[in-house]
Amino acid sequence: MEIKQDKWQRNFYEDICSEVFHVYDNQRHDPMYTEKLKLINECQKLVGNDIFLKSPLNIAVIGHPGCGKSSFLNTVFTSFNTDSWRELAPVGLFNLDGQQLHVTERFRSYTKKDYCRFSNDADSLMPTFLDMTGFSDEQSDNILSLLELVFSGRIREKEKIADIVHLSADAANKFNKEVKHRPVDRIIVVSTLEPDSNLPLDLMNAIVKAARKNRDIPIYGVLTGRDKYDPIRNKKVNEKVIKFRQVLGLPKHRYACITNYCEDSDPDMKYLNTTIPRFDVPVLQLMKQVLTPVTIDKDASDKTLQVLILVCSIVIVLSLCFVTMFSKHK
Repeated sequence: MEIKQDKWQRNFYEDICSEVFHVYDNQRHDPMYTEKLKLINECQKLVGNDIFLKSPLNIAVIGHPGCGKSSFLNTVFTSFNTDSWRELAPVGLFNLDGQQLHVTERFRSYTKKDYCRFSNDADSLMPTFLDMTGFSDEQSDNILSLLELVFSGRIREKEKIADIVHLSADAANKFNKEVKHRPVDRIIVVSTLEPDSNLPLDLMNAIVKAARKNRDIPIYGVLTGRDKYDPIRNKKVNEKVIKFRQVLGLPKHRYACITNYCEDSDPDMKYLNTTIPRFDVPVLQLMKQVLTPVTIDKDASDKTLQVLILVCSIVIVLSLCFVTMFSKHK
């Protein structure tokens, strides 16, 4: 999908993020607090609560190593709550024998019960987020095969991605053939706005190919570092945004430039005791689009309904057989 290189259009949320912001000690004093609550409510309505006809969406968060995937996940989790930031997805890296290793090495899912603490969220089918180690930016059958394994739900919980990344295409095709852990319904690709950091173009192309092969899974995009890099006034940053959208085929409503909760964006670390609605609103605006139902959701619901009807039919037939047998023996 080709996107016209249109001039960056300002909107309300980009304007407020362009200003020097103040982190309030009490989130209720933030002018964006009411908008945040409204967006949370809209997201809850979008996912619904009909557990009989559908399951929570599985959202894969993918990017290259060190792009801020886990930080973004923690930011999303905070945006859906009104108490404070919490580190649910481990972030950072450690040094082992001179090698820098990232904390996230295993496939991990975060369900509603892991991150939702919002009092009005008792019954809604909030999504499950899938976190995993970063993928190398390379054009190889291995990466493509691994992405297809992830998207089709053939990676088990806490499975170490590094143990299977070097599988041949043939071996990957046979790997976990029987597993259907969490088939992916949405993909969020994460990268950074930093102009001197190259976009992982090979990885992004592989994501698009794997998504098309697996039910045309919808792709969304996130560029972090909005507090440091201005895509409105900085031409180099703007060009990076345009390239990011072009490769992934993203219209404006399917990507966002956001600020992650971290020491750089809030040096006083007030987020340990509160939330920052000005960070949350752009994230929730994107999540509202991510959670909006699409065609593949209807297909999945139809299949669930078909299974439910089949089960009910079997129960009815067995019940009638039992009644008939009981009547004959009476």
